[in-house]
Amino acid sequence: MSDEVDPDEVNPLQAFGRDVAELRTARRMTMKALGLATGYSESYVSKVEAGRIKPSARFVEKCDFVFGTGGMIGRTYRRMIDGVSPTWLAPYLSLEKEALKVSSYSPLFLTGLVQTPAYAEAAFRGTHPHEPPGQIAERVAERMKRRAILERPMPALLWLVAHEAALRMVVGSRAVMAEQLDYLLELAATPHVTVQVYPFRAAVPMSGLPFILLCMGGGIRYKYAEAAGRGFTSDAAEDVDHLTSMFNRLCAEAESPARSVRLIAEVLEEYRA
Repeated sequence: MSDEVDPDEVNPLQAFGRDVAELRTARRMTMKALGLATGYSESYVSKVEAGRIKPSARFVEKCDFVFGTGGMIGRTYRRMIDGVSPTWLAPYLSLEKEALKVSSYSPLFLTGLVQTPAYAEAAFRGTHPHEPPGQIAERVAERMKRRAILERPMPALLWLVAHEAALRMVVGSRAVMAEQLDYLLELAATPHVTVQVYPFRAAVPMSGLPFILLCMGGGIRYKYAEAAGRGFTSDAAEDVDHLTSMFNRLCAEAESPARSVRLIAEVLEEYRA
């Protein structure tokens, strides 16, 4: 197994996938052959090796059997996924780094891509109350790395629809919220970021759960959605089309970008007061 994984360059699922690919290549097996040997498709093997899906426990077990590694693959996999991010988020994060456009809906918490360190820390403390400060700090640092796609020479386009509830729910403290909304306004002032607020007075939103759409090079699209503490990434056309229609409806019912900026500024002043 490879021991040269750079944690700043690849996530745990990518590292595991690379190790599987190296073992497969060393045994002169094709992806199709490994798929047949493990009971999975060539496409499934390809996605595992690319780190785009979380491999099933059965696949990991079968790889150990096919490669004759005596449980080493399973043990290595468990060590790799025992990190900061949940494994179901890793495929999405690897895609987000390469995205050309990100369309995000935030009904309650502002999406991680636009969070300040203080806001992220407060959110993590609320959702992981028993974790030590060091682990929370690691989570925050990892989340802040995601800003890189908005700060690169050719930044990704970001279109954020945030429910007014996400602006008014106090995460951490009023000071934390003031800093967060100030940063959101700073982002909204850049040419590659569009922010719309879905106001309380609008119709009941089509979704009460957060979701994100990614547009990649070559017109490839992905969706990421959360439910009951789990996240799911998919490139299925019907899934992506459904959420795209939903996002377009949310944009149509939300305040205009100009009015949204004014509303954010008004809420910011309330926090400062």
